[in-house]
Amino acid sequence: MDNRSSMINKLSIYQKQIAVASGRKFRIPTTLFDLISILLGVFMFLALFSVQQAKNEYQIKLNIIQKKINQMTASQPNADTPSLSIINQAGNPVFILTSNKTKTIYLKKSEAVKTTLAERQPAKLILRVDKDIPSGIMQSIIIDCQDLHIIPYLSTRSSG
Repeated sequence: MDNRSSMINKLSIYQKQIAVASGRKFRIPTTLFDLISILLGVFMFLALFSVQQAKNEYQIKLNIIQKKINQMTASQPNADTPSLSIINQAGNPVFILTSNKTKTIYLKKSEAVKTTLAERQPAKLILRVDKDIPSGIMQSIIIDCQDLHIIPYLSTRSSG
């Protein structure tokens, strides 16, 4: 046992002597560290710049969409803005379409809502959705509105 520990000790001394004699030290060369720090700084600057560009791009898109909405509403000053309430009655969704110009319509299926909206072609639609309604139903109504070029506005209310 003592022989083995002395052999390990001699081996580690021998390795240190070889490292000193060859001029190599066990550390990261400074040129590699400088290169890594320069690359890190460049990538941080590029990330900051790209985030700023993305923010500006989305702001421009939002401004364009807002202008289109304003143009649509200006071209139809007396346009009716119906509201679609989706309520939960005994576990089943019920669609209630109300408007200032027409009577209230009660619908049982989302497909009937799409056909009714296609007939009326409003510029905007206010969606009032119970919190108990599954999100898939609301998403299908929003997709239908997008297909019909109707701008949906969302609001939520609790059932009760």
